[in-house]
Amino acid sequence: MNRQDFPQPTEEQQVARRRRRLVVWTVLIALLILAGGAVGAYFVAYQPYRVDARFREATNLMSIGDSQAAVNMFNQVLELDPNRKDVFLRRGMAYQNMGKPDLALEDYDRAMTVESDRSAVLTARGIVYRDRGEFQKAIDEFTKALAVRDQPDTYFERGQTYALMQEYQKAIADMDNVVAAVRDAPHVLRARALLKQKLGNTSGYLADVAAAESFEERAESGQAGAK
Repeated sequence: MNRQDFPQPTEEQQVARRRRRLVVWTVLIALLILAGGAVGAYFVAYQPYRVDARFREATNLMSIGDSQAAVNMFNQVLELDPNRKDVFLRRGMAYQNMGKPDLALEDYDRAMTVESDRSAVLTARGIVYRDRGEFQKAIDEFTKALAVRDQPDTYFERGQTYALMQEYQKAIADMDNVVAAVRDAPHVLRARALLKQKLGNTSGYLADVAAAESFEERAESGQAGAK
């Protein structure tokens, strides 16, 4: 049979076919667009999880002392989310642990503009300056940090810096603030004891050493009882 033997579709039938094909293609395209949107939405929703997971991992790496790996992970966080500003303080601390004070200060400068805890940033900067031997700059940073928030750790760091400057009375005053805020701090008591010894205050030295030893004994007995 030749094609001519088959009945040819009318013009109306041809138009109807074209319409059906157009509807089918329109539906297919719409489904593809919806599928693409769903995939995009999935990745958008998944992105914060990936960022948070890497941030937590970087923080954990810092806690076990692997500062280089922590820096690498913080860099990945910023690649995924350039607006994740709380990275700068922690990456700065990692750089500081690696003995890279200039990179640490760069990150602390960035953190100063975005970090809600400016006291922590100022304290961290003070430690960098102290490690570089710039004691007065360190004191200035610690003092500014304390003006933002009264923090025992900052008093301790400033006290340590005053001790390096041989300003023992000021150092003791800062250690007093730590002891007043932290009930059990044997390392602070021992640090204060040494400062008192330098000033010839033997009774004060002995009292602080005794208090530190008493706490350590209680802590050891508590650990032994927990076993």
